[in-house]
Amino acid sequence: MTQPLIVVGALSERAPGEHRVSVTPHSIARLTAHGVRVMVEAGAGTGSWISDAAYETPGAEIGSASKIIDTADAITCVGRPPAEFVASMRPGQFLVGLLHTATDSDLVRSMTAQSVVGLVRRCRTVSGAASLSNQNPRRLTG
Repeated sequence: MTQPLIVVGALSERAPGEHRVSVTPHSIARLTAHGVRVMVEAGAGTGSWISDAAYETPGAEIGSASKIIDTADAITCVGRPPAEFVASMRPGQFLVGLLHTATDSDLVRSMTAQSVVGLVRRCRTVSGAASLSNQNPRRLTG
């Protein structure tokens, strides 16, 4: 087995009422076709009616949040991740999502303390998750 180009992990959204997810089976197929290993937290797609099996079909691995944070080079999210997730990230890990770094100074301080690199995805569509999850994999991976 060849070494993956990068390991991307997708966590469940924990904000009340947030049903979007940062990856879809379609985006996973595109990423894995370019040598990206994708990990998805068990149950991450439940709010969007996407089963764990639907993520596994195109090649994602299903795992726990802690395993994903420990393993992934980049963590994707729709909204702000819980503070304890950011606190457990490794220096140099990427956090990719619809982050509000201009107004969320606590998140910026936490990411800075952990030396986490934030990639802010701005969205001009009604469905931010759709544009986020269907990113061009070449852009994400270099």
